[in-house]
Amino acid sequence: RLVEGRAWLTRLLAAYEGTPGEVLASALAASAVLATENGDYPAAVDFATRALQIFDAIAEQEKAAFAATIAGSAHRYLGDNASARRLFERAMQLRRLSGDRRGVSVSLNNLALLALDQGDLTEARDLFEESLLLKRQLGEPRAVAIGLTNLSDVLIRLRMVDRARHAMDEAEQLADTLNDRQLIGSLRCNIARLEEGRGHWAKAAHSYGIAVEAHRAGGHQHDVVVALVGQGVALHRLRRTTEAIPLLREAEAIAADIANASHLITVRAALAEIGELNARAPLPAGVTARQAEILGQLGRGLSNKQIAAELHLSVATVERHLATIYRNLALRGRVDAARFAVAKGLSPAPR
Repeated sequence: RLVEGRAWLTRLLAAYEGTPGEVLASALAASAVLATENGDYPAAVDFATRALQIFDAIAEQEKAAFAATIAGSAHRYLGDNASARRLFERAMQLRRLSGDRRGVSVSLNNLALLALDQGDLTEARDLFEESLLLKRQLGEPRAVAIGLTNLSDVLIRLRMVDRARHAMDEAEQLADTLNDRQLIGSLRCNIARLEEGRGHWAKAAHSYGIAVEAHRAGGHQHDVVVALVGQGVALHRLRRTTEAIPLLREAEAIAADIANASHLITVRAALAEIGELNARAPLPAGVTARQAEILGQLGRGLSNKQIAAELHLSVATVERHLATIYRNLALRGRVDAARFAVAKGLSPAPR
């Protein structure tokens, strides 16, 4: 019930705004958690960064580690892996210093997710296994179930099917007692991926459909996108493309709305696979063709230097164009511009 939770926290923040101290920082950190899960990543970065500054100032190491973790997660969803790693590693260091074993298990899990994003499956598996071992020692059922679900995902990708199935069976038994929508949805996505590997597209589409509804009910927008894409591709493989198209278009709209550049690229790759990707989005009012190109690369998560290399421009030229874009479109900065780019469909499809 993320939206309701965010509404209560908004009221709390309004009451404490301008009052420095631990209560405000805790409210900011909690707001960052729910904003991240709800897909509002720029807000999550803002809340978590402010919380981290306060916790650092009052020397609350464990809470500073928590705020750094949430900020790192939001940056990860925005495709800023460098910032995510820096914050995850800082959280790990703080937790090791304080002897927070539960926190260390969380940090290991987050670093594993980052490795998975970057395609390093072996590192991801090793980190997930180390995290899961700590979670088992601590004896928290939900943490263990999440650890098993994440581990099963990477085992599927490594084609270690028997181990993946065993991990999912144990996670399902725990999930049944927890009634955790996000956990159920993630498990159903993993089950669907196993069915994909066997060529059982009807079973995969069914499992993805269950995952969509579970994540939608929980308000976990980034997970809804993943499940919708899986369901759409599975239906396309079943030659039910007319059913697949609206699902993929919905996924595209959600990914654009939450400014998740990596998810948007995945959605558009799926649309391209079924021949439904628009050749080029129309230019928004007040944006030149060159500015649209720069915005599109920004929406992919590229730095100014990378954009310059991609478009064969100087870094100074890119910076000058961005300054004009911010001014003409009344954008507050890079995050706003990236959000605008994905919302307007300016980010190019993967090559």
